[in-house]
Amino acid sequence: MCPFKMTKDLYDQVISEISSKLLNMKMADGRISYELKLKKDTEGPSIGIIFSMQAYIKMTALINVYETEVGWRGLVQKIDDKNYYIYDILMYPQYITATTVTTKEEEYNDWMDKLDDESFQDLRFYGHSHVNMGTEPSAVDMDERQRIVDQMNDEDFVLFGIFNKRGDFNFTLYDSKTGMMYDRHDIFYYVELEDGNSLHLFLEDALKYTKKEEKKPEALRVMGDSKSKKKKDKSEKKSYYNGYYYEDSDDDYEVDYKYTQHEYGYDKGTGYSYPF
Repeated sequence: MCPFKMTKDLYDQVISEISSKLLNMKMADGRISYELKLKKDTEGPSIGIIFSMQAYIKMTALINVYETEVGWRGLVQKIDDKNYYIYDILMYPQYITATTVTTKEEEYNDWMDKLDDESFQDLRFYGHSHVNMGTEPSAVDMDERQRIVDQMNDEDFVLFGIFNKRGDFNFTLYDSKTGMMYDRHDIFYYVELEDGNSLHLFLEDALKYTKKEEKKPEALRVMGDSKSKKKKDKSEKKSYYNGYYYEDSDDDYEVDYKYTQHEYGYDKGTGYSYPF
């Protein structure tokens, strides 16, 4: 996390550092150019993003169904300074391509005007998909964020999220009340089930009942070659079956087992990744 709003202490720190640099600066081209990058605090609090099951299903459906980029808005309630609850996902008028999501101001404003007061107040999550690309924000994404952050008042918060079909995600939260920006290293998320439990706790419990099979599976005979036991050419080594992938070794019917289904992992920054 790091500051995104200027405070008196931060102002004094910046002025002191810039003044010191200016006194020793050489200007070969007659210009003064200086960039100050604020130091991030890696020991700050963790921020929890909680999805309702309805919101999560809607969001992942959009990510998986569209083969282009697609955007959405989310309704969010702030539980406390460390936890935020996304309870619904809304679609808005947009124009999409493989790499862009754009809107027309008049159409977007008409859509906003039709929202009820509660939805208008809670419309604080800006999400979109990068399809199969990485989840780092583009220059266009950052320009849009700056425009939105510039409009925030002293009590506002805004959440941005970028996702892809591989299950990667990248959250950034701006909280005007604390003046801090929290990025993917500070944020984790989980999904709330209808019974009040979370999806990741269900998956953790499921792991107690499953063990990886140590025995190597029998090799699959190549279709149309039921009689031959000749070694296959190197170019014919791969076989697929029910979501699993097998690779023949140099022995006739020995195989090396590789599991390619999505594995579930969790930490600050990567969170839970689900293949649906």
